[in-house]
Amino acid sequence: MKKLAIIILLSLAACGRASSPEGRSKIRDENIQQQIEDLRIKTMLYVIVSV
Repeated sequence: MKKLAIIILLSLAACGRASSPEGRSKIRDENIQQQIEDLRIKTMLYVIVSV
């Protein structure tokens, strides 16, 4: 019974978004998009302050 519970828990953990190559690439792309947006905001603030 313990073995079955461990197998179920491991299989659930392996089904996460970060476990597949497609999921990892989506996470990476979301992080890159967030960094781009942060840079845009910083650039806009710098331009406003510089004026």
